[in-house]
Amino acid sequence: MRLAASLLLLAAATAQVPLSLGGATPGIGIAQLRAILHGNLHCAAPRAPLLPADETDIDCMRPGDLVRSGLYAGTAGGQPIHFVYRFRHGRLGSIVVLGIKPEAYAAVLAALVEKFGTPEKIGNVPVKPLSSNAIEVPMDTWTRGGNQLGLRRVAALHQGAGLWLVAQWYMEDSRRSEQLSRQGK
Repeated sequence: MRLAASLLLLAAATAQVPLSLGGATPGIGIAQLRAILHGNLHCAAPRAPLLPADETDIDCMRPGDLVRSGLYAGTAGGQPIHFVYRFRHGRLGSIVVLGIKPEAYAAVLAALVEKFGTPEKIGNVPVKPLSSNAIEVPMDTWTRGGNQLGLRRVAALHQGAGLWLVAQWYMEDSRRSEQLSRQGK
């Protein structure tokens, strides 16, 4: 009985933790992110095709953390990029972590479950990695406060596992931008 009550309290506590990666949450500005990351940030117009880009988008990158942790699997488009923070209209819309070793998936999942609780959605999604045919891979998703955190064992656009945090407003805005760009062609 006591164990069940403790587990319920733990589940309630983790359900209240806002979704974040490295202390950053969607909606903050570039200055706030620079403060969180102690200035270790390089920003420019988007180059990585992670999500449809808008003319107001700015990608900021933070290299090195995955290499130092031993979780890094490779490069994205020949560039050793590890965290990509995409801003739209001055607000952080998404964080994508590139190149996590597929064999580190279980450890990353365990850390996310410890911090955020059990994913709301657990399932398989079709992915066509750059180096192979389409396959079904596990994907775990947490949704909280208008944000979505996802972890996938194999990413489609880069080597390794996929981890991202994205704001709902950003996903909706990206879909609209993509539709408008298709209509303009």
